[in-house]
Amino acid sequence: MSKLFGTDGIRGVVNKILTPELSFKCGRAVGILQPNSKVIMAKDTRISGDMLMCAFVSGLVSQGIDVDILGLSSTPALAFLTKDRYDFGIMLTASHNPYFYNGIKIFDKTGNKLNKLQEEKIENLILNIEKYEYATCDNLGGITYKEELLDLYIEFLKNKLTNTFYDLKVCIDTANGGAVEIAKRIFNNKNFKKLSFINNKINGKEINNNCGATNLEMLKNYVKDKGFDIGFAFDGDADRIMIVDKYGNIFDGDDIVFLLLNSNIEIRNNTVVGTVMTNFGLENFLISKGLKLIRVAVGDKNIKECMIKNGFTLGGESSGHIITNETCTGDSVYVAIQILNILNDKKCEISHLLKEFKKYPSKIVNLNIDEGIKGIFVESSFLKNIIDKYQKVLNKDGRILVRASGTEPLIRVLVEGKSLKDIEFVTNGLSAEIQKYLEKIV
Repeated sequence: MSKLFGTDGIRGVVNKILTPELSFKCGRAVGILQPNSKVIMAKDTRISGDMLMCAFVSGLVSQGIDVDILGLSSTPALAFLTKDRYDFGIMLTASHNPYFYNGIKIFDKTGNKLNKLQEEKIENLILNIEKYEYATCDNLGGITYKEELLDLYIEFLKNKLTNTFYDLKVCIDTANGGAVEIAKRIFNNKNFKKLSFINNKINGKEINNNCGATNLEMLKNYVKDKGFDIGFAFDGDADRIMIVDKYGNIFDGDDIVFLLLNSNIEIRNNTVVGTVMTNFGLENFLISKGLKLIRVAVGDKNIKECMIKNGFTLGGESSGHIITNETCTGDSVYVAIQILNILNDKKCEISHLLKEFKKYPSKIVNLNIDEGIKGIFVESSFLKNIIDKYQKVLNKDGRILVRASGTEPLIRVLVEGKSLKDIEFVTNGLSAEIQKYLEKIV
């Protein structure tokens, strides 16, 4: 069996990669890893959630573990409730992927995702699970439904949203995902001039379907056509956020990090954590203000690990994962609250707050690749040589990043620079040569 854990937990197409058997084994492995542990479990709106939850819970209970079921939830809510209350939190979600994917995200008692060593231990247990005995019938675990625990997370966020927003017209796209009910409970009755929710169905198959943080066209058109000031887009498990304004402008995670410099969030050690995908423009701005950007590998887990290790308090990536010292993981609802508070305080449009931020133009292309060779390919001499070739076109005014997706069979090509013409030339040429090479070796 290939490596189970990717960039963000275990993830794959349901009943092909992520089967009930794998979910059951993973449940057993968690129970074996830490006997007598306390576990809480939740899921997003995917149709496969109940099936995989039943399997995972059965695995836990078969090892003598008691499980509290939170039910429908967002990932940040599950992480928040795990911290200091449970030994493990289990979230069933494939985040931004379509409904036929699902995944298993595991959080430890600090509310953070498992580190690599913990993942390796669980993976080794899964691969050798037949060596371990079940609990005896007298020592089986039990199941308790604890939906009411979500109230603790709701109250935490409500206390952050203390203002009344008489002048703001706000639209929220919940991507038919885990934050559908959470968003309604938090933002309703806050005296917005106008408030609307779109893509807020719970039917199992609509999650991320042409909506949410990875597909902004519907929200952009809705905000413009209906006269809203701002629109927030979450992804399926609400750990990512993107923003659109009334003019149709799109603001990503780099823009949001910049905006949060205007909030009351402390920038400890004068440092912000980004990733290899973070735009050069943000780094240049931070330097101009006496601040520093530290880049880590893609993934909010990597950002959070760097923040914890060094005592930093703000981090984020272009895809919309934004983390502060108050959140365990990316939290789209928390970030939306912070942005609303800033707009209410500054009494101006979001584009005005971003006028100092000059981004480098960039382009991203996704190329299909066999899952088994993507890691080898990104380390190949062919790729190094071809990047060196096209880097000469950009000189020092840009950069090229080619990386393997941690969640899909894709190679992601990022080209960033000052010249749109050069970016287009490099992206097209580089992608074509990579595609031709991949066709030869398959």
